[in-house]
Amino acid sequence: MAGFGKFTFIAEFFNQLIVNILWYRADALQWNAGNVFENAQSVTDTVADLMTPLFRDIMVSNSTLLRVEGTPYDDAMNPLIGSPYVKTINMAGLLTGTPTMGAATCAIIGLKCASQHQITGTGTSKRNRGYVAVGPISENWCDDYSHLSAEYVTGKLKPLADGLIRKIDVLLPPCELTPIRIHQKRVLLNLGWMTYSDAVGYTLPRVVSYRRSRVPEA
Repeated sequence: MAGFGKFTFIAEFFNQLIVNILWYRADALQWNAGNVFENAQSVTDTVADLMTPLFRDIMVSNSTLLRVEGTPYDDAMNPLIGSPYVKTINMAGLLTGTPTMGAATCAIIGLKCASQHQITGTGTSKRNRGYVAVGPISENWCDDYSHLSAEYVTGKLKPLADGLIRKIDVLLPPCELTPIRIHQKRVLLNLGWMTYSDAVGYTLPRVVSYRRSRVPEA
């Protein structure tokens, strides 16, 4: 393996930040490539260029995708740079409609994961799954019972879900990025163990949610 990469998509909705974190592991396509994430600019630009249209398509028009931050890690999950590489986006969402009243609602993409692999420590996640929360949801796309419309799920949510489990080819250096989820256990703020598992599938619940936690799944 050739390192890990953390890519943070940061959006804003009426002064509230909406943060989604995508993790990838890399398989170098040439023997001497080293850690491919050391070229943080190239890899971040590639991930951002592929995923930005999918996120914007599901963001309401009065929200803005501000930037994407890329942080490279070695195989032991030690950061390789002092601060992330930042790619500025500053593009508005493309989804029409008025956000739901009250607390902003989210759509959940549940990620199915393959077997876990140890990064550090000893232990594994019993749940071994992940999720991405996207929103806020426009009232145009859900009914009075908080059910997402079929058109929203298939036309907006599914393309993003497909992108979240897609492998990405990077040219400089030549490598393949595999989407993963990070699982970890902390005891009194100390890291007990950390694992990763490849994201290989997804579910699309039809009921809206208020869940927003970005803490890695244990």
